Amino acid sequence: METYQAYNPAVSGLIQIPGTVLNHPVMYTPEEEGYYLNRDLDGKNNSHGVPFFSLESRPGEKGGNSIIYGHNIRIHEKDVFGELNGYAEAEYYRQHPIIEL
Repeated sequence: METYQAYNPAVSGLIQIPGTVLNHPVMYTPEEEGYYLNRDLDGKNNSHGVPFFSLESRPGEKGGNSIIYGHNIRIHEKDVFGELNGYAEAEYYRQHPIIEL
């Protein structure tokens, strides 16, 4: 994560599910919550955007809940946040029991 933060200090976390394509930096910009909705890590216009924390989230603090927004985009023929749909099945959960943040 340090590499991402050196590149852009707004990176406040990484979300990943081991063994899947879900592996993204997560931004936090309390001055403008949806800033990265349609921007890339450089802040340039990009329809894919970058996942970002809600204003109610407190990245870096232990405990509590975090809300992460992001587009469901396709990378290498897989829907990135579509991986979360797999949790509707018990077997998928058994194969991927941990979502890391």
